[in-house]
Amino acid sequence: MKINRNFTEKSDGIIEFTPIAEGDARIIYNYLRDHLSYLRKKINQEQNLLDITPKENENLLKGCLKNLIMFKADLEVTENKFESVKRWFDENNLPYPGSPEDQKQKARQRKLLEDYTSQKRKKVEGGKIIGKQKSKEIKKSKKKKTVKHRPRTIKRNKEIRSKYHKLTETDYLKSKRAISNIAEEYQLSPLTIRDIIYKDK
Repeated sequence: MKINRNFTEKSDGIIEFTPIAEGDARIIYNYLRDHLSYLRKKINQEQNLLDITPKENENLLKGCLKNLIMFKADLEVTENKFESVKRWFDENNLPYPGSPEDQKQKARQRKLLEDYTSQKRKKVEGGKIIGKQKSKEIKKSKKKKTVKHRPRTIKRNKEIRSKYHKLTETDYLKSKRAISNIAEEYQLSPLTIRDIIYKDK
């Protein structure tokens, strides 16, 4: 007989537990364990109240007895369900949720996850370092290309430098004007003339 989606009562009266997954089983185990504690507490409270209630107070006595019967019936059903859940954990070689063995297993899983994460992080960081090193090596291996000028260009550049030095040998403040005049004469930009004078040795 199907009790609910997780519990089925067999012909011999034994309740069979069939969870969707281990996570579902853990949730049900914890719920039933807490519900058992709640029912036992309520039964003790009702029993204590029944013991101190005068026999003359029939209404209170009846209420206590009714609650006791209800809680005890619920306790019996819950105990049977809880036992079936424990059997499922035993049959699947899994520790009960919250048990010392369960805590150890969680610690082992957490350690494995931390180790895995650490290894992945090291691999990623290592890849970045290697990438940077290769990039530096490539940059180092690249030599600065020297610009080779044609003979006519070399001759022109010498003339430009010579004219510049003649125009500025007596007055350094004429430098800007000299560059401008030479640029106009050779039909080049002042920046190009300046590069020829100062850089193109």
